Amino acid sequence: MKKNVKIFLIYMMLIFVIGFVGIQLFQLMNTQEPITYSEVLGYFEENKVVEFNVDDTNLLTMVIKENADSETTQTISYQLKELEYLRDDIEGYLKDPDCQVTKFDYEPETELPVWVSFVPY
Repeated sequence: MKKNVKIFLIYMMLIFVIGFVGIQLFQLMNTQEPITYSEVLGYFEENKVVEFNVDDTNLLTMVIKENADSETTQTISYQLKELEYLRDDIEGYLKDPDCQVTKFDYEPETELPVWVSFVPY
């Protein structure tokens, strides 16, 4: 009986180790290098951005095409410091008639209730 329990525990540890190593390798392969703000603006300048969204935490998520003929897209995220800077910088690209952006959205920032302004620091 003890031998069966010992073999079972060895197999369970082996499965756990293999699963852990597999998960770590999968996460390692899916990590993206962080991009800079100038690279984000470069995607707009090169007319690669198809759609983008800025959520209430100022996380910019863009869908880009590598080239105009390609149907393959890539999703890239960038944490903005200030939404107004992005709006000012890309305003000209969005008004351009050759702009490929088909859909974009700025989610409103979270507003604090009025009573919070009365709470002392």
